[in-house]
Amino acid sequence: MAGIDFTAEELDLVLLVRASSIVDGAEVVHRWAGPREAAMSGAAVRGAEGDGELYLYEARLALAEDEISAGGLDEHVQVLGQLTLGIAAIEGDAAHDAANRGRWAGRSVVAWAYDRLTGGTQEVFRGVASRGPTALTESGFRLTARDEIAGREAAWPFTQMPTHERDWTHYDAVVP
Repeated sequence: MAGIDFTAEELDLVLLVRASSIVDGAEVVHRWAGPREAAMSGAAVRGAEGDGELYLYEARLALAEDEISAGGLDEHVQVLGQLTLGIAAIEGDAAHDAANRGRWAGRSVVAWAYDRLTGGTQEVFRGVASRGPTALTESGFRLTARDEIAGREAAWPFTQMPTHERDWTHYDAVVP
């Protein structure tokens, strides 16, 4: 699947997340989309995970602006170091049961930006859950993952921002 053209006039971005947990000794793969307002009822996306398969991502993510440590989905300049997800779940559904009974720490969490206008995707986070779910309530929970620095295969676009004005060489630079 093609990447995202962040220079396009319009973007309609949704965050897709694949997370795994162990529940009753078996691996459970969770696929979520969000923010819920943008994802509406969810997203059916082919190829986002690099295998050409069609997956359904449930509209469960509730992201606040400060939960992505490098700015909004369409404006970050560095790789995300930590990702905190708010997941909507009600008592009795599979996600809520996994939050209550599952083992999450050290399990894979991968996130992609998905442009609903073009179908393009770009991996924006690859890491592991740093602990089990927190803030567990009858309507959802929070999951925090940290970046897995070792083993990166893709070239990650980022730049180091100068810390002093004298270090700027020009003011109209475009970050590749």
